[in-house]
Amino acid sequence: MYKATAIVSIYNSDKFIRNKILNLLESAVPIKIILIDCTGGKELKLVENITNTPQFVKVIINERISVWAAMNLGIRLADTPYVVQANTDDYVHPNGYKAQVEKMDEGSDIAYFDYKLSAYKPTWQEGYKAAHDYYKCSDEGYSPGNGLGPFPMWRKSLHDEFGFFEERLEIYGDALFWTKLAAGDISWGHIPKFLGIYANRQSSLERNAKYRVKDKKTMKKLKNDPY
Repeated sequence: MYKATAIVSIYNSDKFIRNKILNLLESAVPIKIILIDCTGGKELKLVENITNTPQFVKVIINERISVWAAMNLGIRLADTPYVVQANTDDYVHPNGYKAQVEKMDEGSDIAYFDYKLSAYKPTWQEGYKAAHDYYKCSDEGYSPGNGLGPFPMWRKSLHDEFGFFEERLEIYGDALFWTKLAAGDISWGHIPKFLGIYANRQSSLERNAKYRVKDKKTMKKLKNDPY
């Protein structure tokens, strides 16, 4: 029934999680949803009444782990051919995952679309209307200076060849993985439509100065790391 699994890492997401779940349920193509709660189940309780269906898989962890550790856990649990990261404060147009699944079915290894930038809003419609900027991705796939944004969908089987996300990183785990893919024989599937709404928040993890410094130090170590 499901071709794609959305993996949601939950931590400090009490203000966003309900709206995110509702957005995922709007998808024009049915998707499996794995919720990984790193608050000991406290934040999952906020959406208990809308997540008690077979469409959801729930994992409760009693301590904070990195987003990429949560992603790796979700990827291993996924039983669909395609996987996608679903940040709690970002939105996807209802046709977004459908477009990605179709692109993947055509043969792409990774499918990604353009997106709008907006202050966080309760719904994707409000975020779209309030957008103050946008990002157009490259048809050529990932390269330094040409990112994929926070919405890519990719084949789970890629991890058999390229390994998993680097769990010691807090922010740049995806960039490191995309770099590995770029060095391989990958079919990039760009969808030139604005189907994502990125929440441009100053308090988001990726803007955290402490974690940026930590990641830069970790990246320097990884240059001599056999991993």
